[in-house]
Amino acid sequence: MKFLHGCPDFKTVVSLKGTCFKRTMKTLTLILTLGPTILTMGCMTVPISGRKAFNLVPESLERSLGEQSYQSMLSKERMSSDARLNAIVLRVGQRIAAAADRPDYNWEFKVIDSDTKNAFCLPGGKIAVYRGILSIAKNEAGLATVMSHEVVHAIARHGGQRISANIGM
Repeated sequence: MKFLHGCPDFKTVVSLKGTCFKRTMKTLTLILTLGPTILTMGCMTVPISGRKAFNLVPESLERSLGEQSYQSMLSKERMSSDARLNAIVLRVGQRIAAAADRPDYNWEFKVIDSDTKNAFCLPGGKIAVYRGILSIAKNEAGLATVMSHEVVHAIARHGGQRISANIGM
């Protein structure tokens, strides 16, 4: 049975003269040298909360992935044709976008014609609200609560943080 890097057993690993020990030490040195650098590069301060988070994904990539996901969702889901609901979501969304202080986001607001009780905001400001959640929200204030919660995920860059956590595993 191979123990580590092709070493046949533990004795070989701990042998100072063995090549397996040298390879193990090189690997360990590399991890100890580059590890802190990678962690430092990936450390970010989350907007609004000020907490520290690990994120290796550039915001430009997050936004590109958000746009791709949004376009994919638009092609698969049926959008609401209810002008009143669309106007409410647009009005509330524009107010939230103004308060979010992210003029660099290309904000979009859609209502998905489904009984699903959900909403989401993808990186870059792509917001979708399922018609089903409107009965829970009850009014514009409730809708603003739901939508602003989703917007915070995008502003705090939770998508990039999740990708980074998966890369690190």
